[in-house]
Amino acid sequence: FVPEKIDFDLEAPEGMVTAEAELQLSLNVQYLYGAPGADLPVDGEVRLKTVDGLPGYAGFKFGLADEEVTTISDSLPGAITDADGNAVLAASAPDGGALTRPTEMTAIVRVTDSSGRPVERTLPRPVAPAAPVIGIRPLFEDQAEEGGNARFEVVAIGTDGQQMALPNVGWTLSKINYDWQWYELN
Repeated sequence: FVPEKIDFDLEAPEGMVTAEAELQLSLNVQYLYGAPGADLPVDGEVRLKTVDGLPGYAGFKFGLADEEVTTISDSLPGAITDADGNAVLAASAPDGGALTRPTEMTAIVRVTDSSGRPVERTLPRPVAPAAPVIGIRPLFEDQAEEGGNARFEVVAIGTDGQQMALPNVGWTLSKINYDWQWYELN
């Protein structure tokens, strides 16, 4: 086991990341004994994954519930820290294709100290939707009361993450019946 000899904080502007814009990641590397972490290699990756909701809209579900998505990864361009231990990396969200669910981009940055030990930090940021999205939140716990009304709250969110009016939106209520057939093998 080789203990960490350096420390750094990973910083970026707060708020949602857009798919088109780069997120500027800045870091200042310092050796634990106080000297700046000069001339150290910096590398990393970004990961895009689906999440349950959007910031500020607790309890709302967005996108297709049965959409299956694996985590999408991409490399960050490498860099070398300057004489003061500073480095800046530009991170772009990997292309998620036509996802309907909210996503989060996590930047994973590694700085390798002079003895070859990498130190890693992560920084998550929500990704703004590429088009307006509709969210739905049930106004009941777990399941609606039998024979009662199932009430929901619906919201439309724009690409800036703010609530918006979305005229001419239609909806359909569907009842799904499951017919389970159990069998045993061997």
